[in-house]
Amino acid sequence: MNSLREFEITLTLRGPILVKATGPFGFGIDASMARAFSRDDRPGPPCIPGTLIKGKLRDALTQVLEGKDTVKWLGRPSSSGVAPERGGLVFGDLVAVPPTNNAAPAPNIHVICRTAIDHDTGTARDATLRTLEAPFAAGAEVEFRGTAYAYANDTDAEELRRMILLGLRWLTQVGSLRTTGLGRVLRTSVSLVTPASAPAARQAKAYEIFDVCLTPRGPLCISQHKTSDNLFESGDVIPGAMLAGAIKTTADRLGIDLPEFEKIRFRHAFPTTGSNRPRSLPLSTIKVGKLTYDVAAYGKPVLFNVGGQWRAADFPVDWKDASDAMATLGWASPMRELQVRTAVDGQKRTADRGADGGGGKLFAMEVLHPWARDNKPVVWRCRIDTGAVSAANRQKATENLLTVLDQLGFLSKTKARCSVTVSPVTQSVVELPRDRVVLTLQTATLLADPRFQALDGCPRSGALDAQQMLGLYKSVWSEISEGSLDLEHHFAQQRLVGGSYMRNRFPRLSTYDPWLLTEAGSVFCFALKDATKATELVNRWLRTGLPLPGWATTRYGSEWSENPYRPENGFGEVALHASSFPRPDPGSIGEVATATTMVSKGAQ
Repeated sequence: MNSLREFEITLTLRGPILVKATGPFGFGIDASMARAFSRDDRPGPPCIPGTLIKGKLRDALTQVLEGKDTVKWLGRPSSSGVAPERGGLVFGDLVAVPPTNNAAPAPNIHVICRTAIDHDTGTARDATLRTLEAPFAAGAEVEFRGTAYAYANDTDAEELRRMILLGLRWLTQVGSLRTTGLGRVLRTSVSLVTPASAPAARQAKAYEIFDVCLTPRGPLCISQHKTSDNLFESGDVIPGAMLAGAIKTTADRLGIDLPEFEKIRFRHAFPTTGSNRPRSLPLSTIKVGKLTYDVAAYGKPVLFNVGGQWRAADFPVDWKDASDAMATLGWASPMRELQVRTAVDGQKRTADRGADGGGGKLFAMEVLHPWARDNKPVVWRCRIDTGAVSAANRQKATENLLTVLDQLGFLSKTKARCSVTVSPVTQSVVELPRDRVVLTLQTATLLADPRFQALDGCPRSGALDAQQMLGLYKSVWSEISEGSLDLEHHFAQQRLVGGSYMRNRFPRLSTYDPWLLTEAGSVFCFALKDATKATELVNRWLRTGLPLPGWATTRYGSEWSENPYRPENGFGEVALHASSFPRPDPGSIGEVATATTMVSKGAQ
């Protein structure tokens, strides 16, 4: 049976060594040494990126093994650009360990200066002086240590260890300026260890709902909508679909079956330094000067009396910085780093510039590190629900799911490993207020779209006014609440999601129609028309998320292979509105309808 296997890798190099950093260089330095990410302002220890080691290993094995298939472990790019073959071997960075006495760098050696020689004069050529960082002295022996992981049985793990060792022993130099002797490989060792997993609460097998805490063991790249072909920006929230993908990939590598996996619901994982999962910022939150309020109870625009002057409030869409409000809600801001990478031409041993020499495969990836700026560890908290799995398969699905969580890997674009803790949850019944109920979206959802909703007086294209959008939302909420809720007013925001990748990944549509999502934090205020039915449905939504409206299932489908914005993927999560900010004093506000008189009186 396959299990998580970890390989400890040691490369001993002879100085000088230069593995170029991709970030800003020091003053007067043309090329600096790559360094591990540091939690403070001090530079981290020198390192060799894991992506560089994987690329060097791939090139070496191509020569040594003479075409033997290594796709299972090292992967292969996609011919279509949509579905590459993912490799099962994931490398971390190799970090320099403190040098031994006989390998200590000379304290007065910090840089190496080089220049080109003019062949005609035999002197230095103008404007060719380069200054290189040299953290290790010539002749110093420096050990770089790191790990890689894969899922394999005993036989495959030993074969993989030998393959890694063979490929790394084939290397002569690592890093830049190899033709001048820098980065000479002296020794290589690869040892196989079986890491001790932290068992996810085994007593939780009798439960259906679990609160999950994810602690990444490396950086994450939670890729957002791409604005360019070679830049991957990272968001802070791990979508339920991404977590589900990591779990399914890990399960497949382990050879573990997850019955009715498509019915398991994965909520989004939110980053925090606390012990509770934070809530999304309600869009009914406002700022008036330095004060923050919640105006969900007000169905009409209002002005605020500030020192005798009437002024409009600022909503979140207008804020320059929401960090103070997000911190109040328990959100953490993980530290970020921009990593720049490129493919290497295995024949020329230089950056791959494409077949015609005018292209290139340079790309940048923004990654998150699991620490906040105050050096507190950041964890991602979410919830998993197996309640929709049939009774015959639920126990097996739950047990196997917990086994996979013990060894979770392949999270985000960096394929990070995670330590996971699990605690069971019992869903309680919530009683609604007698006359009014306010709901806040915790994650985005497919809710209203004028292109596909048949509503009198509402155009199918172009800009919609407030009343038309309210009509669309009223129609949707009446449908999914079975007439038990009547929408009175709302604070909502929408965005379009699409692009060529999404179009090719979900090719159900004959024409391109991007998804119109109602954003997380949108607030909806209802009057109860049928309290009994509303209580039943709202309690169901609190557990399973909002169901897809009829127009959405007709247009986009409801299967995982057709529609990425299903409730099972964490979208449509809803909560009873509970703001962390106070309601403004009624004496300090006035409705816009009467505020003109107030402003004119103030001017007199």
